[in-house]
Formats: sequence, structure tokens, C-alpha cells
Amino acid sequence: MMVWAEIPDEERYPELKAKVLKHMIHSPCGDSSQRYPCTGNDGKCSKGFPKEFRDETNANVNEYPMYQQKNTGKKYIVRNKKINNQWLVPYSPYLIMKYDRHTNLEICSSVKSVKYLYKEFDWASTKMQSRDSTRLIKIDEVNSFLDAKYVRAPKAMWRLNGYDLFMKSHTVIRLAIHLPNRHMVYFRAGNKEQAVQKEFTRYYADCMVQIESI
Repeated sequence: MMVWAEIPDEERYPELKAKVLKHMIHSPCGDSSQRYPCTGNDGKCSKGFPKEFRDETNANVNEYPMYQQKNTGKKYIVRNKKINNQWLVPYSPYLIMKYDRHTNLEICSSVKSVKYLYKEFDWASTKMQSRDSTRLIKIDEVNSFLDAKYVRAPKAMWRLNGYDLFMKSHTVIRLAIHLPNRHMVYFRAGNKEQAVQKEFTRYYADCMVQIESI
């Protein structure tokens, strides 16, 4: 599946271009006199927009790839502001055409990418115990609502299909292997019969009984 980070050519992909301009443009936030949802503490866009122009895609170790975003000289009006390839969020042409929605797609090429896939599902909410001498009960309704259980897609599929969550098979007992008449025996005083009936010897005795009965 290809990942694009450029506005499609209008003559070759008119429908795709319209959907990309509708869904995949990062809201221009270059005005330093205003604050936007993506503005960081340094006053710059926390998402790195506008991106630098690039003639080819380059890999970036432990970071997002630096996608090809050529300076074509073309500009478009989106939400009353002029934009170009520098404001484009990486996307898949196939997914955009199929769903007609914002679908950000990134290339995961680092070995550490698997960490990103699973960390959010296994994180629990941070908790702490504090003692308040005033005994005031403070209820944080927002955190109480967000403190939820995250279920990964494979587990959700397994439960929805009604598959068994656990199963039991044969009980396994570890037997102490020894040479003939060289096994260690333990028994309570006055109960010598207990020393004779060891699990290992009983097992072979039971096997012999079953073989003889065949």
C-alpha cells in the first residue's frame, strides 16, 4: 500500500485531489500571533508543519520518514488560507478513495515500531494513594470516565466469536527418575508401606496392568 504526501495532479486524479484537499490538509497554523490546538510551548506547530520541501523520501531512524514533498509552485485555498504540499498529512490513495475520510497512514520501518503498536493497550491509568487530613472527598468525573479498560482487536474478536478463554488438558506430574532399587524414600514413622508406593513405581505398575488387560 503506497503512502503519499503530495497533492495529486488535478488532470490525472481529479476526484482524489478533491478528497485530499477536503480531509488531509493540516489546518494552517503558521500565524505566530495566534495559538492553535497544535501550537507547542515554543510557539511552533507540535506536529512539525509546515514540512520542508523534499525531492525524495528519506528514512529517519526512530522517527517518522521524511516524505517526498516537492515544491511544485502550486497553491490551493483551504479554509481561507493558501496551502501547498508542505501542509499535507501522509495518506493512502486507496483508503481515501474507499472511505472518503481523514486516514493518516505512516510508514513503519524501524524495529521499534512494534513498541508503538502495543504500548497504549497495556497501559493502565496512573494511580496514587494520598492521605488528606481534612478528609475531603474530591471526585474527578473526567478521569473517572476515561479510566477504562482497553481491549486489543484480537482479544475483542476472540470474545465476540465466543471462543473458549481457557482450557484444561491432562494433569502433569513430575516423576523422579532413578535406577532400579536406587530411589530415595520418605515415610512417616510407623508407615513403611508409604515408602514402597512411590509415584514412579506406581506409574509403571499401572502401565503393566493396562498392558496385560489388552
